[in-house]
Order: sequence, then C-alpha cells, then structure tokens
Amino acid sequence: MRFEEPDPRNRWDSPCFTIAPEDDLIERYGEALIEALIFKKGTKPHTATHKSVVTPSNYLHDMDKTLGDIVARIIESQKDNFSDHDGLVVPRSRGKVHGSLARAGKVKGQTPKVEKQEKRKKKTGRAKKRIIYNRRFVNVVAGFGGKKRQMNPAPTSSK
Repeated sequence: MRFEEPDPRNRWDSPCFTIAPEDDLIERYGEALIEALIFKKGTKPHTATHKSVVTPSNYLHDMDKTLGDIVARIIESQKDNFSDHDGLVVPRSRGKVHGSLARAGKVKGQTPKVEKQEKRKKKTGRAKKRIIYNRRFVNVVAGFGGKKRQMNPAPTSSK
C-alpha cells in the first residue's frame, strides 16, 4: 500500500484541510469541517470513479445461440413456403417481426444490374518497355548480400 499526499485539485481530495498537530482544530476549521462533512452534497461519479458494467463472460456464446435460433426459425419459415403471414416470432424479442420473407426476396430482385466495364488494353511498345524498366531497376531495393528485391513484390505461390 502506498501513501499519496492529498491534492486539493483532485475532486476526491476536495475539500482539503491541512492541519498541523499544534493547530487548534475547532477554532480554525470547526465550521468548515462540519459543513464539508455533514451538509455538502456528494459529487456524482464519472468515468474515473464509476465502475463500468461488465458484460458476462458467456455473452458471445449467448448471442451466437440466439442468432442461431433466429436463423433456424427463418429457414423453417422458408420451408413452410411463407405460410405464416402473421409474422415471425424472434426469440428474446419484444414481439413479432412483421412482414413476410417473400418480400425480402422481391427486394433482392430489385437491385440494379451493373454492366461490366471494358478492360483496359495492354501496354505495347515503348510504354511496355518503360513498365519493365521501372519494375526491374527503379522499384528495387538492394538487400543483404547484394540480392535485389522489389519494394512490394507480388505474392508467389510456391509448390
């Protein structure tokens, strides 16, 4: 255990009364001490003094289990050909999830198709020679033993 000298700038050390052994406590600090101890309202805790709520250790397991139950109910509802038009009961929810899963399929079909972009043509002639030169000599870093390596080499698959 260590001792820290009280610092009046800290809110938990405030009010800080410095009293020497030879001081007359009652005459000098009597009213201020009584006011500080009895009549002063406590300060509200903040992040430095307030304990944060810790999630239980099995939180991820419980969340995964609940999501698995939800997915299983959705799959079961799909097998029944969306016959339950009242809604789907989701575990640990406050009510039913309204709307049918058939609508979700319709929304998926409404997404716009994006046309493929044309590929850029390959460089030829002087432009290709320039790329090869830059790859061999400009973007190369000399490593240990004089072995040259590219700065950002492409990953190679070794079998």
